[in-house]
Amino acid sequence: MNRILLLIAFLVSTLASQAQEMWGINNSNFSGTMGIYLNPSTIVSAPYKNDLLILGADVFLQNNYFYFRAKDQVIPRIATGSINDNTQAYQSNSPVSKYGFANLMLMGPSYARNQGNYAWAIHTAIRSNVDVIHVPYFLPQLFNSPEGLFPGINQELSSMRFSAGHMSWAEVGGTFGWVIKPLAANFLKAAVTVNGLAGIDAAYVKVNSLDFYRPDSTNMNFKTIDAEFAHSLPDGGGGSFRGYGMSTTIGITYIKNLDPNGYRCGNEGNMYKKYKYRIGVSLMDVGYIRFNKQTETVTLKKDNWSWNTANSMTTHSLHELDTALSNRVYGNPTEGVSNDPFNMVTPAALSVQVDYALTRNIYANASIINRMRFMRGEVARPNQLDFSLRYEVKNFEISTNVSIFEYRSTASGVALRYMIFTVGTDRLGPYTGKMNVKSFDLFFGIRLNSCELFFRKKKQHVCAAYAD
Repeated sequence: MNRILLLIAFLVSTLASQAQEMWGINNSNFSGTMGIYLNPSTIVSAPYKNDLLILGADVFLQNNYFYFRAKDQVIPRIATGSINDNTQAYQSNSPVSKYGFANLMLMGPSYARNQGNYAWAIHTAIRSNVDVIHVPYFLPQLFNSPEGLFPGINQELSSMRFSAGHMSWAEVGGTFGWVIKPLAANFLKAAVTVNGLAGIDAAYVKVNSLDFYRPDSTNMNFKTIDAEFAHSLPDGGGGSFRGYGMSTTIGITYIKNLDPNGYRCGNEGNMYKKYKYRIGVSLMDVGYIRFNKQTETVTLKKDNWSWNTANSMTTHSLHELDTALSNRVYGNPTEGVSNDPFNMVTPAALSVQVDYALTRNIYANASIINRMRFMRGEVARPNQLDFSLRYEVKNFEISTNVSIFEYRSTASGVALRYMIFTVGTDRLGPYTGKMNVKSFDLFFGIRLNSCELFFRKKKQHVCAAYAD
């Protein structure tokens, strides 16, 4: 029971505080404002004039440490309300580095207007991201071994660099895109999104080096420690924004053998093959938030020291934890502790998307996202490689995909768009109850595409981008 409570506490802290990428919809020609997070140029010269997102959400998490057994049928039982207190989360003690990513994105009212040779959009969202990467396999066992028995007793242990980050923020953004140049039968378009960000809370841990020897289950002898821990969290009070910043996403798309008839508004465009292929490149979520309220940073840097009774430290707040760590390392509760503002970088990444039209309505897609890292305080995006196949017409779309997460873990997904509703998951396996559950994903959207302004009747046959 304690283990499942620990996992639930982690998830609650994550959700109360992105990015999964909603592969099932983001590469669609009808993705609208849901697609601007991957590549904002998707809204330029699209096969619609208006796109209104009423509400959307994406909830995602994946790790390689905690899991639920397949036979426990956790997700089906949660869906039916039959989960019970005996359900237990287990730990994987395999000798590989541990990672964990979690994302919550609530997409508020958003609108995109396609004017043919240019387009613009506004969007609102609340986002929360957590990442834990490159954690040495033995570290979680320090405080989570049966009866305090650590398997690394009498071993000298060293870790490579590892980190963890968390940030929640409100986002209001504007996008402007344009046709760079019609290239005969080919096409080149670009778009830029600029976001204003209001930070809700944040925390990060950076460990540059950690070398220690544990003679027994309660004591540790450190050869070196070089680490930093910073946070801007409520810690018992306050609910206002704790920092402000900006970010941008830039996208460009090249389309080969574009057929204007495929971009006719309404159902007419379904009868034509839109292009031979398109290639998109985007620089995603480059920016930061400067946190300056309720901030505290602890810097731990020291060689050759001992921590006796390591499991006996108890604290009741983050401030108590900071001062206790400083006191353990330096013998002084204030040394290495500051209240200076700090910056948190948004989950930046570089992405390439390749979309090939097999027929007029069937598309094959390959996309890659590789994270970019800049500073000590940041939330890191997971690396992903995705292959998908979709059937797409104006009012209906179905897709399936296979993704390679962190370039080592595969998963499959499925998505459906029908009229105003979009729903999907990039982690279909856990829903089946046939595999151990280490991940979860669900996204949906309620949105309208139209050729004319909503609720206004007006004759329109061809998108303005291709009208004479």
